[in-house]
Amino acid sequence: MTDAFATLNPDLLHLCLSHVAHGRDAARAGATCKHWRAVASTERLWREICVKRWPSTAKLPRAPASHLE
Repeated sequence: MTDAFATLNPDLLHLCLSHVAHGRDAARAGATCKHWRAVASTERLWREICVKRWPSTAKLPRAPASHLE
């Protein structure tokens, strides 16, 4: 992997990962490096992936912050 991929802007990387066809692809991308894992493991990304695949999940409440620690 080149340094260019390791230093992608987190917002740009999030945008790219939010368009994957399946959540497993985002998880695989997260195995690329620490930077990608940090972006690929955010609640925001997974919420977007889940809502895209299962639209009814958009109405579910967010997890409390203490749950994410």
